Parts: sequence; structure tokens; C-alpha cells
Amino acid sequence: MAEHILETLESGVLHLRFNREDKKNAITNEMYAALASGFARAAEDDDVRAVMLEGGDEIFTAGNDLSAFAGAPNLTGDEKPPVWQFIENVANCPVPVVAAVSGLAIGIGSTILLHCDLVYADDSAVFHMPFTDLATVPEAGASYILPRRFGRQIAGEFLLLSEKVSARRAYDMGLVNEVIQGDVRLHAKLVAERLAEKPPKALQKAKALMFGKQKALHEHIPVEMEAFAKCLQSEEMQAVIMKMMMKK
Repeated sequence: MAEHILETLESGVLHLRFNREDKKNAITNEMYAALASGFARAAEDDDVRAVMLEGGDEIFTAGNDLSAFAGAPNLTGDEKPPVWQFIENVANCPVPVVAAVSGLAIGIGSTILLHCDLVYADDSAVFHMPFTDLATVPEAGASYILPRRFGRQIAGEFLLLSEKVSARRAYDMGLVNEVIQGDVRLHAKLVAERLAEKPPKALQKAKALMFGKQKALHEHIPVEMEAFAKCLQSEEMQAVIMKMMMKK
């Protein structure tokens, strides 16, 4: 639902905020569609000079809503599922993307940060990619990016062991730019506004030169999505999801 993703444009910064805190900001298909639309706007609207992705004061996002695991996304039609559109739009976003993280960042709440240009967290932030615990595989290009950015062992800690990583450890390994004492969203907002004040064409060109040629990554993302969809159909994953839903 649109009200679960708040979209506002302020001082050249497009704010996209998870707004479903009663459900730990768990992401539904409708929320993915709204996020995909927001990032599409960032690519098309000259008034958008930076994007800020944010959650609430106590949680960033718990990742996918379990109800979204009831069936696999349709990968056979011409229309890509909203989650796929969201991932591609973030990965291809021409303007800088800044993230502010408080509390839990689970699953895609962590993997999508790999596509953000600047990430700030407070001490409450915890990063968790529990894909193997859910009997599935990584998404958002995480299985491509993590080993290349952090090495095989740290990637294994995230993606095979599904370990939870604190804000301080995330900073030490380079996933987070800075751990903020105080209001992390305000800090990230000020950073995004600094970016928005810079000459926009030069800023976008600089980002394109840094990350523009990622053919291998963009070829890898559909491979992940297809593997993820197959896992959703597996008895192993359905058993895990059913067990989790029964605990609620």
C-alpha cells in the first residue's frame, strides 16, 4: 500500500521511507511496487538530485513479509515482479542513494544497502541476511557483490552462516560509512542535501564512472531471482515458512 512507503521530495532529495512499523516494516508486493516507482522517478525527474532510503526510529525493515513467500514470483511473463523492478531500479539509479539504518535490517533490508552510495547507521542497527535459515538463496546481487567486496570468508559469514552483524562490525568491514551517535536519519538527510546541492550532471557522471559498467552484476541478478523463485516452490522452504508462521 502506498501509505506504507512515504515518498516526499524536499530540497532536491527524494525521501523513501518504510512506514509499516506495526509489522516491523516487513515489505509487501505493494510496497515493492511503490519503491520501484520511487526509484524510477529518481531516474526521470530532474528535480531529484539524491535519494534517501530510511526506516523508522526503531527498525529499518524486517525484509520480506512472510505472506509474500506464499508463492513464487512470476518470472515467465513480460512483467517483472515488483521486487525485481525495485532491485534493478536501485542498482541502476543515476543519482546518489543515501541510507539511514536504525534497528534491524533483515534480508533485502541489508542486501539493498550494497547498492547505496552512502550508508549511515546508529548503534542499534543489526544487519542480517538469513537466506539459508529460510531455505532460500541470496538476492539483490548479494552473492555476487559480497565475495568481491569483502572476501569469501566474510561473505560466508553473511550468506552461509546467516550471522547477525552489529553496526560497529559493519563499519569496521566497510558496509557502513559511519556509526552515528544521535539521530541517524537527520545526519543522513543533511548528507543527502549536501549531495543535492552539487552540480547534478557532474555528480551523476561521477557515479556513472564509478559504477556504470556492471554488466556481470546485472547478468547475475536474474540468475539469483530465478534460483530464489525455485526455492519458494520447494518443500524445504515452505516447511520453514509454515513453521515460522505457526509461531506467530
